[in-house]
Amino acid sequence: MYSHSYALVKLEKGLLAGLIRLTRGLRQCSILSPIMYDNFTTIVTRTINGGIYSNIRDLSLIFYEDDVLLISLSLSNLQANLDF
Repeated sequence: MYSHSYALVKLEKGLLAGLIRLTRGLRQCSILSPIMYDNFTTIVTRTINGGIYSNIRDLSLIFYEDDVLLISLSLSNLQANLDF
């Protein structure tokens, strides 16, 4: 599936990083993409809201298409929640 797939990362000021060989994941428009994304969002929301990790507090999630936004009361609180 990924025998000839590469990514090119554009850095600031137009600089380009070297080619990165892709060896896993799903290509865009793969029929599995929506299923995998749904599984990911379900696991994340259950983890945050379901209390699997009891130290997660004051953290909100917003999902829009393929983006996830984490909102917290402060940067230190956000970092503490991400370090669980």
